[in-house]
Amino acid sequence: MPSPSSFQARRRATEDLLSGFTHINEELDELAEDEEGGEQSRLKSRWAALEKLVGAEPRIKSVAKDLVEHFEERNQAQNGKAMHSGGSQARASVERAAGVDQALSDTGDSVQRINDMAAQIATACEEQGSVTEEIARNISDIRDLSNDAAQNSEQSTRASQHLSELSGSLAQLVGRFRV
Repeated sequence: MPSPSSFQARRRATEDLLSGFTHINEELDELAEDEEGGEQSRLKSRWAALEKLVGAEPRIKSVAKDLVEHFEERNQAQNGKAMHSGGSQARASVERAAGVDQALSDTGDSVQRINDMAAQIATACEEQGSVTEEIARNISDIRDLSNDAAQNSEQSTRASQHLSELSGSLAQLVGRFRV
């Protein structure tokens, strides 16, 4: 769409043209004063015919029609350019939005995979914790059994020593009896 300043420039040009006609009329009158009557009439009638031709209603309508058509063509061209530019920008925006949508979808999928892995790791940690507790209980049971075995071994050693002492005493007593 043409800017307001271009319309102002055209308006000034039209006003200048009209003032030019007024100035030409004044100069023609001055020139015609120096001419003889017949020549003066001829110049004035020629100028009047030219002015009538240029200022005739069909000519003014034709010029106005040309101006309007020119304005509409420029307006359509500007609208076409704006629509083309807007369409291109809209397509580019849609393409960028599709790219962003795909990136968000990919990010969502990645987050879901990370959440699944985190859940698997948490489950594995819980299982390891349970196994570790069971191992600790088993080690404690083994320690208790080892302590019991050590105590039993000491008791067996003392009992064996006591039996050995009793056996030695019995052998002395039996040795006293001779048959």
